[in-house]
Formats: sequence, C-alpha cells, structure tokens
Amino acid sequence: MNLPGRVLSVIAAYDAASGCYRREDGSLDPCHTEVETLEMWNGLLKCIKPKTVVETGVYFGLSTCYIAAALRDSGVQDAKVYSIDPWSLDHYWRDSDLEQYIEFLQMTTQEAAPKLAGLEIDVLCIDSIHTYEQSSWELATLEPQVREGGYIIMHDSLFFDGVGRTAKHLYDSPRFEVMTFETPRTSRVPAVDSPVPMGCTIARKIRNGAPFTRDPAWLPVPEGLPAGPLPLLRLDALMRSGV
Repeated sequence: MNLPGRVLSVIAAYDAASGCYRREDGSLDPCHTEVETLEMWNGLLKCIKPKTVVETGVYFGLSTCYIAAALRDSGVQDAKVYSIDPWSLDHYWRDSDLEQYIEFLQMTTQEAAPKLAGLEIDVLCIDSIHTYEQSSWELATLEPQVREGGYIIMHDSLFFDGVGRTAKHLYDSPRFEVMTFETPRTSRVPAVDSPVPMGCTIARKIRNGAPFTRDPAWLPVPEGLPAGPLPLLRLDALMRSGV
C-alpha cells in the first residue's frame, strides 16, 4: 500500500502490544485507530469500491489516509471521502497524492450535515465524540443518505457504552446485517473483569426505511465506560441468545 511518508512514520511508531502509537517523548497516543483495524478498513473499501465515503472524527487523519488510499487504488472516478472534524491540525495527507480524494470539513457534524445533503453515501464511518447523544445523532441524521447495499462502520463500539447503545439500533433493525469484532487496543475497566477492546461494528444496509428514533433516556449520559459485567453490546448478545 502506497502511503504518505508522514503516515509511514506514524505506523513505524505503532506499539502492537498496546494498540497505541509512541509519541516522540515515548508516551502512548491512543487516539489513532489501530493499524490492524485500518488495514481491514482499507481492504474492505477496496472490495466495496465506494465513490462517496463520509467520516466523522479525523484527528490527524491517519484513518482518512487509509480510506483515501483505498479510493485511489480502487480507480473509481471522482471518488471522495468527506472528513469532518472541528479541530485544525496538521493533517498527514497534506502535500501528498491523497489530497485529491479528501474533502476536509473543519466543523462539527451538525454544521456539516447541510453541506452533505443530497449525497448518496456508500460508506459512513462514525468515530467522533463517543457519547450516545453525538453518535446517535450522526447515525439518525446520515443513515438515510446511505444507499441500499452501503455500509456503516462504528469504531469504539465495545469500549464506550454510548457508542454501543447507538450500534444497538443497527442490531435492533431488520434493515441491516451487523457484526461487531474485537480490535487490538484494550483497556482495563473497573466494572469488567477482563480487558475491554475498543471494538468495531460494521453494518450493511439491506434496504431503506424509517429513520432511527433516538432513546431519550440515553441522551444526557456522558461519555462512559462499560457499566459491566460486560460491554453493552455483549450483554445484548447474551440476552438475544437466551443465556
């Protein structure tokens, strides 16, 4: 995979044991998505060959570069990833051949939504503020623009209960095929006996339908770790299985 030099430097500092990245001072940066997860996303997008990707939550743009590289390598004409984040940072794609595939919107998703109106989305990646209020708003607002046969990707769906509650909407809907898998980065959570992985949920949209109705009881809940004894999505799976 041909990636910009700045991306390769970051990857070289990846600590596989922790799923984090070493900063110059030796401390660990847990904000980038894990390399293994990004490689999977890149491969998935090469299979799907999307024309339009929308990504919420950018940071320095490591994930954006992997997405844009898949768009470039797939050869789809006018393919673009619309990457949304209010932070102004020195993004890794600058002055590289990936720039032509990236439309960076320096604003919140709420501010960007009118600019995205009318787009038919092939892949929606939700990875911004890890609360139910934000993630569910992004899902409820942007999901109707995802085409039939399109995909929704949600990172951190096992580690943050708010994101897990949003992902549960996908499981509860007959309009989606859904799976959640573990990702390499884990962390100890007081209420859970074993280390909790960040996790990633991927859903394929089978058909269009009524927009999601958000759960008002979860809207005021702050960004929170699993309440235990398991991450919310795993507890939900056990309940569905009758265990």
